[in-house]
Amino acid sequence: MGSRHWQSQNQLLPPTKSTGKKSPKVRVRTVEDVERDIEKAEAHVKAVEGELSEAGAAADATQLTRLAADYEQAKTRVEELLVEWEHLAAM
Repeated sequence: MGSRHWQSQNQLLPPTKSTGKKSPKVRVRTVEDVERDIEKAEAHVKAVEGELSEAGAAADATQLTRLAADYEQAKTRVEELLVEWEHLAAM
């Protein structure tokens, strides 16, 4: 008799069939993984801040526009990583 699984409504599902294929390995991120990514993302923010300062001093409007968008994306990435870190740390 094959294994059977229960749905949330307590209905019996048909037995699962093994295809013999290995399922792809899923890499679970750890707090340490996220902390490393946060450090990299924060370093990127600092680098963009430096470039923004230089572009501002040179009054390069095109460069300032591009860097401002990059800066916003970098800050958003840091915020996303912090949320992920909080979630993992709470587990």
